Amino acid sequence: MRLLTAISRTNVQTNVTITLGGRAVTKSIAEWIWRRREYALIDLKTWQSMGDRGLKEGVMNSSTGVPLEVKIIRNYDPELRDKRVAEYKGEPHEIDSALEVINAVTDLVE
Repeated sequence: MRLLTAISRTNVQTNVTITLGGRAVTKSIAEWIWRRREYALIDLKTWQSMGDRGLKEGVMNSSTGVPLEVKIIRNYDPELRDKRVAEYKGEPHEIDSALEVINAVTDLVE
């Protein structure tokens, strides 16, 4: 039990800086663990959900047979979406790599 308490204290008190998406982010080990387990996946799914479902612009016939011009209005930047999806896919690996090193060199807080 004493070991678990020391690990918990260490995780809450030890701050770690990890570079994600080109910027340095500092959080406690405990916060990084939550980010890795839950929040990175939520952000990934959010960015992945943005899309136009393969819709095409052009002219199509309506149900009455009258030609109808179709234009897609995107309320997001597709390039930014693709960039963020790639970042969030790789984020768990980046966090795991950084925490593996930190866990190896950090003494437990008693």
